[in-house]
Amino acid sequence: GDEPLRQVLNREIMKELQSCCEALSPPYDAVAIQHFIIGKTAKEIAEQSQVGLNTVKTRIHRAREMLKKTFRKELLRE
Repeated sequence: GDEPLRQVLNREIMKELQSCCEALSPPYDAVAIQHFIIGKTAKEIAEQSQVGLNTVKTRIHRAREMLKKTFRKELLRE
């Protein structure tokens, strides 16, 4: 109960972000979760998923574009 408001807000925002990531269609959902939630680099994702680095970078970019549309709406929807 006594945790600072900032931590509570950060956790809420991360929860919103995660649900937005999960709502993306494959393969963007997995890439978005690994990159934006877990914090892996494109290189790490590429190595682990055996997908080309440029492909991963493209997926991250597209996922970010999609999240810009859904994530802000989630935050505004109170």
